[in-house]
Amino acid sequence: IEDGLDVESSDFAEQLLVEVLLERSAQLAAVVQSVPMQKLVGPQADEQIQKVRSLAVTDLRRVLEYDNAPVQAKVLLAQLLSLSGDERAEALKLLDEMFADKATAELPAKMRAEAYSLRATLQDDPAKAQADFDAAIKLEPNEAQHRMARADFLRRQGKLDEAVADIDAVVEQNPDAAAAFLVKAQVQREQNKLKEALA
Repeated sequence: IEDGLDVESSDFAEQLLVEVLLERSAQLAAVVQSVPMQKLVGPQADEQIQKVRSLAVTDLRRVLEYDNAPVQAKVLLAQLLSLSGDERAEALKLLDEMFADKATAELPAKMRAEAYSLRATLQDDPAKAQADFDAAIKLEPNEAQHRMARADFLRRQGKLDEAVADIDAVVEQNPDAAAAFLVKAQVQREQNKLKEALA
């Protein structure tokens, strides 16, 4: 690209390179996101998975160096960076930049909801975290993952009744959600509602 192509050819080559890097990093990220969390961080972290993650992060950083880089590259990079404790601030910055970009409105609702939910987990300000979880649920009201994440957040904030309401909404949509019943029992135990927790 840098060695003498005319402007039109250079733009085409750049676009092609960005698409290839984005596609490869998405495939690598899918591998990383498919493994259990204990293989990603901590003393049991899998060295091969760390290499795959590092390669995906490198590709995405290259994509973002180009003008008009696809906004989804920021979402994907933020997802990968959020897996590492020392890169969470950068992940939050990327998501803030993404939501400030007008092109974000063109992303599928699912991707925007996932980005809001992820950003909520990175926020230090509980009000901002709550707003992000609310935005994710507004975009995908039937997605149990967002409601369960908000329920966990509300539980940690001491808003136990609100947490139970979110869990109940998940159970109403999916009566077979065993994990939701377990979390609800934990919250009820924290509320000193032992009889309900055992039911």
